[in-house]
Amino acid sequence: MDKKFLQLSFLQIAGVLVYVGLVATFMQKAESLFGSINGRLGFIAFLMLFIVSAVITSFLVLGYPLYLFLSGDKRSGIKMFLYNLSWLVISTICIFVWLFLR
Repeated sequence: MDKKFLQLSFLQIAGVLVYVGLVATFMQKAESLFGSINGRLGFIAFLMLFIVSAVITSFLVLGYPLYLFLSGDKRSGIKMFLYNLSWLVISTICIFVWLFLR
């Protein structure tokens, strides 16, 4: 069971990394796509993207652990959450190490 949870949590965090990479690429290319956006509309667009991203990544990180926890398997839900958190921390450290070594 632990190996299954470990693999599933890896895939969930890989999904987070892919999504964050896509959003980062979009934000990097946004000025060339839309031009320079000044004023309130630019802030609104950025905040809406931030909120949508928070919901999507929250679902990927917390969705299945919360489902397990609320369906009565509290131990597995907490374990799955800790696996997700561990993969998230490991991937964040790897990104910063990669940036530092470049």
